[in-house]
Parts: sequence; C-alpha cells; structure tokens
Amino acid sequence: MAKTKQQRAPAPTPELKKYLRETMRTKKLEGEFSIDEWLKRLRFIAARDKSGDSVRKWVGISIALWVVGFIGSLIAEFPPAAAGSAVAFVFSLIAFFSLKGKDIPNRLRDSVLPLLTILRQDADAETPLKLKVDLLGPELLSKRTNFVKAGNKYPKVEESMFSDPWFQGSLSLADGSVLNWEVLDMVRRRNIRKRNPRGKIKMKTKYKIKTRMDVSLSYKNDRYQAQVSSGAAAPQVKKEGERRSVLRCRRQAPGGSSPGQKMALKELLIGVSMIYKSLRPVG
Repeated sequence: MAKTKQQRAPAPTPELKKYLRETMRTKKLEGEFSIDEWLKRLRFIAARDKSGDSVRKWVGISIALWVVGFIGSLIAEFPPAAAGSAVAFVFSLIAFFSLKGKDIPNRLRDSVLPLLTILRQDADAETPLKLKVDLLGPELLSKRTNFVKAGNKYPKVEESMFSDPWFQGSLSLADGSVLNWEVLDMVRRRNIRKRNPRGKIKMKTKYKIKTRMDVSLSYKNDRYQAQVSSGAAAPQVKKEGERRSVLRCRRQAPGGSSPGQKMALKELLIGVSMIYKSLRPVG
C-alpha cells in the first residue's frame, strides 16, 4: 500500500454544501457509501476547511495589527485614526467569532482522508464503505471512564481518564476480504492547581495520550490460510469459520501532547501489512 497524491476537491453542489453544513454542526460522519463517494465528500470538506483555516488565520493577524494601530494612534493623539482602527477591529472581531464555530478538526483531512486514499488502491470504486468518525474530541462527560480528585491543600490535582473510539470503518477489498478497523484514544488529563508564596493560584493541564488501533481482516478460507506466529504484537486468530476466518492485529502509538493531533497512520498500515504477511495463498 503506497501513498498516492490526493486529487483536487470536487466542484461544489447543493448536496455537498448540505453535507458540509451538517458535518460542521455535528462534528461527526457516519453512514455507508461507495469509497469513491466518501472520498468526494471528504475532499470537498477538507478543501473548504483548509480555506476556512486560512481565513481565520488572517483575520486573527488583522485583529492584532488593528489593535497595534489603535494604540499607536492614541499615543500619536490622532483621534480619526483611532476611531477608524476601532471600527475595523469590531468588524474583524465579528468575522472571527462568526467563523469560529464553523471549524472542522484537522483530523478529518490529515488522518481520515489520507487513509481512505490509500485503501482506495485495494478496493473497487463502487465498494461500500461503512464509516463512523467522531471529531468532538475525548473530553466529554460521556467519554470519561474515571475521575479522581486529590489534595485538600495546594497543590490540588484532578485526574480524568477518557476513552474515545473516534474512527471506525469496514471495507471490502478487491480480493474478497473485509477490512475492519477502530482507532481509540486513551486520554489522561491532569489539572494541577498550585499556589505560589505570594498567594497567587496557577493552574496547569497535562495530557498523556495513547492511541490503540485494532485492525481485523475477514478472509475466505478457500483463498488464504493463516500462519500465525507467537508474540503479543503478532496477528492472532479472532474467529475460525467454515467459509471465513478472521485475523486481528492490535497496535499502539503515542497520541501526541494534546487531544486531536494527527493520527499515527503508519502504525495502522503496519497492522494491515502484518495480517497479510501472516496469510498464505491456497493452492
């Protein structure tokens, strides 16, 4: 499986625009379409999100420059310039907050889209792809698995554990096998409150994140035969049937210093590669 150059985003249509608005609202994608249909939708969303990030960046820079200009006009005692800078600042601030809620987490374009682009090489254009993507992030009460509060005096520590299965998919490949995957972030968040000798209280948040990737392949017994080796990291037989069997491989990778960072795509692809290396063609 080699990386391919991503294609240009499709032209906007009413259907794509509607899907973009829905994705911005829910921060979720779920359904079953052909892999080419998914790629069309994701490329459109990724292109619009990238443009939106660029606009937000320049609006933020403009706000900073106008603040500097406003302060400079006050120092120079030039009221018209100060008034103009204030008006421009207000309009920029309105533009900034109007764009803020329309951002889509970058994981969609730096993790989900590249993986589907690679998998497209081993699947037919009309192959159904079941996809479930949750971009809301792990720090939700519904995803919290444990909470501990320690320290009656400073420093005070609050530790929360979160489990976020944010990326799941199922795809039939060209050889008749069915590839399934789940990417789960296990997040530990620590909020530490300290008080310095002057009595000022400061809070610091630290994260420890691990990403677990479960990959399984359902293959036809009349096409492949498994030759499984020992070892915790080696693929294991999950299910044996008369017509089909399932091999599973689990990989772990660091999840970055804060939630929502780019997925370790290489580790997931290694899991797929290890499964195929454990299979031998029949006949």
